[in-house]
Amino acid sequence: MKEIDLELLKSYDNRFSELLNLQEINLDNIKTSLELFESESITSGNPIPKKLEVYCMVGGLPFDFKFIKEIKEIQEKIKSILRDKLYYLVRPENLAVEVIVFKWPSQNYDKNLIQESLKLVKKTQFKKFKLCSYGFQFHSDGAIILRCIDNPDNLRNGRKIIQENIQDLWKKQSNWAHVPLGRILEPLDKKTLKELKDFSIYSQKNIRFETEINKFHLLHEKRWYQCDRSNLLTIDLI
Repeated sequence: MKEIDLELLKSYDNRFSELLNLQEINLDNIKTSLELFESESITSGNPIPKKLEVYCMVGGLPFDFKFIKEIKEIQEKIKSILRDKLYYLVRPENLAVEVIVFKWPSQNYDKNLIQESLKLVKKTQFKKFKLCSYGFQFHSDGAIILRCIDNPDNLRNGRKIIQENIQDLWKKQSNWAHVPLGRILEPLDKKTLKELKDFSIYSQKNIRFETEINKFHLLHEKRWYQCDRSNLLTIDLI
């Protein structure tokens, strides 16, 4: 494995290690996760992601059948551990790997920036890659993700190209190649937390699967987790 990929796995590990000494996940921990959903839907026990205005580029959407099947098996096991706790799991057709975000919800819409981004994306020759899973992890704030490496690192290189060529791009960008799987939306007691930790550690050591990413999609996302979106442009990777 290349050094750059080992560094990515170490970055995942460092984030996951923050959780390992916790005995429980409390309401304060998951506040940021709860804020991603309509408050009434949390109260009713049927979480619905909030409306928003995001412009971004992703891979997947959808992933191939086999990759989705493997993710669904992980999600089903997570469901069996969380039981009657409140959570949200991303639907199969909405699963994606984030390349870059051109506009976050907190930013004002900048038509020139979006047009500049479209022009750059259209003329850039992004390259295909394998998205390889190294299990899943979850964090104290409730986020659940699939740990992935782009092999070769064409997703990360594509992100770097965009960052270097669009000066006004928001600096807050992911350095990972992960797939968001869902959110924990209720405090976890010691027993449930341990079960989920154990399964996460097992998955990181034993669960491996991959898919080829041969397209990127530039989206106008209208609800978190691609629940409502418009596809502005699809790019074939070379």
